[in-house]
Amino acid sequence: MNKKKETKQFYDAIAERSFKEWLDNQALMPTLKKFMENLPPDPMVLDLGCGIGGESKRLVNLGAQVIGVDFSRNSLEYAERYVPEAEFFCVDILKMKFENCYFDGILEAGTLFHFEEDEQNKILRNIMNILKPEGIFLSYYPEGEFEGMQELEVSGKKYRRYARTMKKKDWINQVMKHGFKRYTEYDFNVGTFTCLLFYR
Repeated sequence: MNKKKETKQFYDAIAERSFKEWLDNQALMPTLKKFMENLPPDPMVLDLGCGIGGESKRLVNLGAQVIGVDFSRNSLEYAERYVPEAEFFCVDILKMKFENCYFDGILEAGTLFHFEEDEQNKILRNIMNILKPEGIFLSYYPEGEFEGMQELEVSGKKYRRYARTMKKKDWINQVMKHGFKRYTEYDFNVGTFTCLLFYR
């Protein structure tokens, strides 16, 4: 079984738990508000790896038009049911296609660390293409020094998912080399995650 298939099976398995724990969780709300303050009125926002739609829901409530993409069909069933104001697509982020300069803002909340470096760079190049000239990219990325398969238990059954964590400065450098002009770090205190806003 390949790493992508195993990662997808893990997120399919935790969909119900994620829905219960995350749909109305406000942990990211302070940073999402700051993200929205940097966007024009009624912005078009892409939620990468939207899962059960928690952040999509909060972005809609803050005034955004939201498109969410994820490869977990089980997760998206919750998103479609409980966040009808947003539009969702079941697609591999590596294969997603949108018009150039389409989005005012793009969010990834703990999604891109599930991709290898070359895959991350492909996604980041795509992000630059589909962001508007003054667009912004909000990234929640875990600090660490690990790459490989993580084993986790869900309802007594073991699953594995791929992860690639790195030092904050290394993630900043990787994103910035794709042409972003500057970045801002937000105060954030959830696990090992950092919160970084990149300006196109």
